[in-house]
Amino acid sequence: MTDSVSGELIAGATVLLQDTVAGEGPSVRRWCATNQYGFYSMRNVMPGTYRMVVRILGFRTAEGPVAVVNGTSMLKDVRMTQRAIEMQEVTAEAQQTVLASVTGLSRGVYIRSTPSDQNQYLLDGARIYNPAHLGGVLTTFNAEVLHDVQVTVGGVPPYYGGRIGGILDLSMREGTMERLSGSVGTGSLGSNMILEGPLSSSTTFLFSGRRGYPDVLVPYLENDGTPSRQSSSELIAKLSRSLSGSSRLFLSGYVGRDSYSNQVEDTGKRLNNRLSWGNSAVNLRWISIASPSLFLHASAVYTHYGFSAEHFLTGDIFLPPGTSLSSDYGVDDIVLRAHAEHYYDEEHTVRGGVELIHHAMGGNINEFSSQLARLSLEGLSSWELSVYLQDQWKLFPRVTAELGARATTFIGDKGSYSGVDPRFSLLVSLNENLRLYSSLSSINQFIHPYRNSGIFLF
Repeated sequence: MTDSVSGELIAGATVLLQDTVAGEGPSVRRWCATNQYGFYSMRNVMPGTYRMVVRILGFRTAEGPVAVVNGTSMLKDVRMTQRAIEMQEVTAEAQQTVLASVTGLSRGVYIRSTPSDQNQYLLDGARIYNPAHLGGVLTTFNAEVLHDVQVTVGGVPPYYGGRIGGILDLSMREGTMERLSGSVGTGSLGSNMILEGPLSSSTTFLFSGRRGYPDVLVPYLENDGTPSRQSSSELIAKLSRSLSGSSRLFLSGYVGRDSYSNQVEDTGKRLNNRLSWGNSAVNLRWISIASPSLFLHASAVYTHYGFSAEHFLTGDIFLPPGTSLSSDYGVDDIVLRAHAEHYYDEEHTVRGGVELIHHAMGGNINEFSSQLARLSLEGLSSWELSVYLQDQWKLFPRVTAELGARATTFIGDKGSYSGVDPRFSLLVSLNENLRLYSSLSSINQFIHPYRNSGIFLF
């Protein structure tokens, strides 16, 4: 399922097979939804002539006759046409609470009463450890490059693991096949630009850059007039290429950097603080339709998160003049992942895969930053291997269950640990307007953020 203009894959479209009984209106014989890569499959359809209807918000309904012949498989690609949606004016008024999700994912999202740093942030499948910008003035990611945002607060599928908080899975656009286009914007808080278009008949690109400067609008942090400086920068790029057959290749990259500095003076003493942190990610993904009922995708990802803090003191009575205290911390991950989806029959869709992660951590945190004691992490290395399986089972016409598990083995410098996380959810459609949903998820987290009463960005 693709966009007829941009050529991008369409996720979440509803595909219906309808038949018409004499004297009655159309009835739905079979239905399914496209996955995040626009793939859909219906197996063991009775021979006959049907009417295929495809619906998704923001696109015109596509429909047409389909003839199913016994013993044969049919490949039918659908190109959807966008449609503008007109609505009456709506005014929304509310008061934001402390634990509410913030518009634009700017200050982090609080889910299931866990700290925001326990959430798992995924950008096109790449884990981003700390994407929030200081102060929450700018949105975490440029919304113009995002294609879809999936927030999972309960019933976590076995595909996800390693974080006890919520899941925020963000997918990027692929870039339009229509023509070379772009936009540039500027304002008091920052400037941004985006450029996209085709490189060839089978390749598209998308490039986005942002530069934030909140200190222009808020030049002073304290009443003493000492200026503070805060800036954010972001680069996002993606290449998409159609290979032979139904295969596609994606190469995406992300670089985000934040910096903050201020100066504090009091009775002849001066403290200069300089802080910087950021994420980098490179992601190579491949997708393919192996058979009419088997969909595959694999990826190789490298991510880096780094943080540094420097405190320069002059005139302090406890430390020599000109003393500099510095801290730094970094996490490097290499991730290999393979995933398969098998549309076994009308009642069962089986999903499974394997994920291998290598963590490399290091850093030295000064007691001035931690307010506790000096912390040294030198050359820590660990491996994390996970295998998961899930069956989406249609028990009855109005009852669907998802049963699965994720088994993880964590191997560190001082030993290995294992855990099996069962996952179960049940959806009951009582009528057209009422549904009952219940889930049970067990999650083991082996890597934990360093949190203390001082600097919170480690």
